[in-house]
Amino acid sequence: MDIYVLIAASGISRRMGEDKLLLPLEVGTVIEETMEIFSHEKIKGVVLVCRDPVVEQMGRRHPNITSVVKGGEQRAESVMAGLRAIPEGSYVLVHDGARPFLSDAALERAIEAAEKKLCFFLGIPLRDTLKEMESHVVKRTPPREHFVLAQTPQGAPRDLLLAAYEEAKRAGFVGTDDCSYLEFYGVEVVLVPGEEGNWKLTFPEDRRLL
Repeated sequence: MDIYVLIAASGISRRMGEDKLLLPLEVGTVIEETMEIFSHEKIKGVVLVCRDPVVEQMGRRHPNITSVVKGGEQRAESVMAGLRAIPEGSYVLVHDGARPFLSDAALERAIEAAEKKLCFFLGIPLRDTLKEMESHVVKRTPPREHFVLAQTPQGAPRDLLLAAYEEAKRAGFVGTDDCSYLEFYGVEVVLVPGEEGNWKLTFPEDRRLL
């Protein structure tokens, strides 16, 4: 089963206040560093899904990118567009365009899970106590041992993930990550250890990571 990567890079960076994909990082930009991650002999191809014309041109010039696809206004639309550009029968790793710090070791763990055809996500344990709130009032304090923070890549067989997204669209379900669509579809999803340093750039204060 060939392994493909889908880089989801169609967001508008509303919470950051500027295009976070074009922020400078090391020798290039955030999105260029993200694309650079996936130079691996076991990855057949990398699909970049984006809407920004500057990001599109970067993708078309980058040697790791095999296809550039126009994304939609919603993340689900963008992921489905990218999945349709990937051959049937493949396996896909979906990764956030604004998550440029994925290490080689974490990518290897993701590829190992892909080779086993698992549906998975990278995740890390919670450090802090979790509070469930109603307005400003604490309703309960669930045991943090039952929770993890989800990261990307998240992986699944391409056909299964696309079917999950399409069924969710018919049902009006909106998930917050790729695995939430698999869960909705009734698929078992497993945890693969992530890393503390696999940050996603989201808020203005995240510029300190650059």
